Amino acid sequence: MHAFERLEEEIELRPILESLAARPMLDAALPDDTQARLPLLFGGISVAPARTFELIDVELKAVHTEEWERTFSLFRLLI
Repeated sequence: MHAFERLEEEIELRPILESLAARPMLDAALPDDTQARLPLLFGGISVAPARTFELIDVELKAVHTEEWERTFSLFRLLI
């Protein structure tokens, strides 16, 4: 999330994520401070795969199915 915060300061992604972040209806409402942090959370989650692609193959120029599968396998393992 910190990496996203630094990136967001440069290119102001938060408004875009606020409009794109789907918020499903829940049985309980989220507190306002939690709602306000959702774009930051989604941004951090978006930065993580990009960093993982670099770890998998530092010379990677384009991400293909194999890299996505490796990345998601790694995330599933960690979660």
